[in-house]
Amino acid sequence: MGSSGKGGNFVDEPGAKIEKRLEDIVKAILTLAETKMRSADFSIYERKLERRNQMLEAIAERKRKEEAMRLAAIKARKEAIRKEIADAAANLRRAQDIRSLVAAMAGHPDCVGEQSANYLIWSEAALAEADAIDPMLQPFNKCFSAWDSTGGDSTT
Repeated sequence: MGSSGKGGNFVDEPGAKIEKRLEDIVKAILTLAETKMRSADFSIYERKLERRNQMLEAIAERKRKEEAMRLAAIKARKEAIRKEIADAAANLRRAQDIRSLVAAMAGHPDCVGEQSANYLIWSEAALAEADAIDPMLQPFNKCFSAWDSTGGDSTT
């Protein structure tokens, strides 16, 4: 006596011995085996397809992150350039203001005569400070290091 799930029930019956139905049994077994094999193949295919989609999503996410980082770097570089320009302009004005103050203080009543030695020491220190912050006396690349000195800013 035997049973094959989806393949049918194969038992001896009066007038139909199981040995005479071997061809039907083999066909049923082969059909069942092929069905299971196709089902397994389809499951494998679905898993591969799912994995492929996961990999494509991961690649797309990585590209999105890289692009966001690239854009953030461009933005940060532009901001650094703007800051350097504004700082250089402010330092130039401060240096000019210090030099103007030194010139104006030369006429101060306390800076002439016997007090002129104090003025000279002070004016040297003040002019040294003006020279130290004056972007016109600094190398260009020191004042504007964020700027691409090989050909300008290609990110604007």
